[in-house]
Amino acid sequence: MDESPVSVKVYKYRWIVLLIFCLYSAINFLQFLQYSIISNITAKYYDVDDTLVDLTGLMFMISFIIFCLPINFLIEKYNLRITAIVSSGLTTVGNLIKLLSASPDRFYVVLIGQFMCAVGQIFILSIPSKLASTWFGPKEVSTACAIAILGTQIGVAIGCVFPSNLVRNSDNIDDIGDDFFTLVIIDAAVTTAIFLLVLFCDYPAKPPTPPSQSQINIVETDKPSIFQILKTMVKNKDYLLILLAFGSCNGMYSSFGIMINGIYLNYFPGFEVEVGIICAMAVIAGGCIGSVVFGYILDRWHRFK
Repeated sequence: MDESPVSVKVYKYRWIVLLIFCLYSAINFLQFLQYSIISNITAKYYDVDDTLVDLTGLMFMISFIIFCLPINFLIEKYNLRITAIVSSGLTTVGNLIKLLSASPDRFYVVLIGQFMCAVGQIFILSIPSKLASTWFGPKEVSTACAIAILGTQIGVAIGCVFPSNLVRNSDNIDDIGDDFFTLVIIDAAVTTAIFLLVLFCDYPAKPPTPPSQSQINIVETDKPSIFQILKTMVKNKDYLLILLAFGSCNGMYSSFGIMINGIYLNYFPGFEVEVGIICAMAVIAGGCIGSVVFGYILDRWHRFK
């Protein structure tokens, strides 16, 4: 007897899964520029060079280069739910570690905490396309992926405005320390709450039935090894062009975000708050709005080229 065909169906719960991802990705990306956006204050409080302050942001890119392949192997081996728990858990551990960093001689604790958040971010960066294709129909994939990226962009924007307004550039080191302690307490509290939501919210790792025919084909096809995938990608000229374009844009965006405090204050001393606002506005105008608009366009007309 022939096997009955697998039905294709999308579930309303997919939006809950997407919302949960946006929450734990936003709180992770909030950590990215949190110290470098106020690098002059961070350097003053911890008595370190600006280059070391920049390392709090560069840590995320360095970690990705080192760990992206083994972590992507784990993502392919395990399901999206386990990936969500691990990534949000690493972010929580990083923020709990940073609770011990509000002392001028503990900059190394900041770096350890940032490293944990950075490793957690590698999981997050690899999830949007997989989440979208696993839960959403063929006409929703690009929009869902764009909304997932929107969560990360909102996190970066908040991470620019929040520290700039909370941590004051005071002549009293103790006042700066109090502000940093308030910052890490809020981070730890919010991150822990989101981690508990991810941990105890009972949602399935994947829908009961695939959302599209392409997902049925993926399920029924044997998965190639990670080395076979890498070999295929390296030989694909279109992929290499996308890699070059995306890598260049993301590299310039990230490096400028890390260094904008020093660049701006060189011309406008004493305007730390404005640096965060300008950076957040750029992220919201370009990243948040752009990702949603172009995600809809791709779903509507499929003109990827």
